[in-house]
Amino acid sequence: VRPTEWQREKARHLFLLLLTERGRWVTREQLTEKLWPELEPEAAARDFKAALNALNRTLEPNRPAGSPRFFIVRRDSLYGLNPQAKIVLDADDFESGAFSSSIETLRQAISLYEEDYLTAEHIPTDEWAQLNRERLRQVYFSAAERLAQRLNENGRHEAAISTCQAILERDRAWEPAYRQLMQIYAAVGNRPQIVNTFNRCTAALKEELDVEPSDETERLFSRLTI
Repeated sequence: VRPTEWQREKARHLFLLLLTERGRWVTREQLTEKLWPELEPEAAARDFKAALNALNRTLEPNRPAGSPRFFIVRRDSLYGLNPQAKIVLDADDFESGAFSSSIETLRQAISLYEEDYLTAEHIPTDEWAQLNRERLRQVYFSAAERLAQRLNENGRHEAAISTCQAILERDRAWEPAYRQLMQIYAAVGNRPQIVNTFNRCTAALKEELDVEPSDETERLFSRLTI
């Protein structure tokens, strides 16, 4: 579906919400509360019906009149994506690979994480995406930390450093990445970079969160610079 083919912007938002809720059945009220929180129930129900009709026409433009819809299924008062529909999502591919112990699988998974979940969709009211967004963001950081550790253990220090730097480009106050960097520099005997990394960590935490490095980070720095 090309951007110009969405008949209503809310139809696209409804589709994204149903994708986020895939595998679950949700009521019309749950959908309208998330997509039209500012409207009264009657007005929200009216707009939901219009968005749903537009969505069905967009997904199945050649469906004969009166024939059952395939992608969006209704069961009594519940709505959801058809379990029989084959839906491939980069978010699912990312998450399935992010818990691997394989360096290559982790690299492939992390390469799929270009932006936080649905942030590129410019949805005016997207609180409904926030929980999934934060969860996947945590999965990314955990996977990237594990990848950096595995690369370091395998002597691939430059790749491990690049992985940590990629983490810090997303969140310069992500303290575990600094600890991982210090361990990598310790492995190659680069004491000045250990000190520099600790100082960068201290500055970032102060500027971003107004906190000092954790005891864990302090202890690691002391141990590596004795």
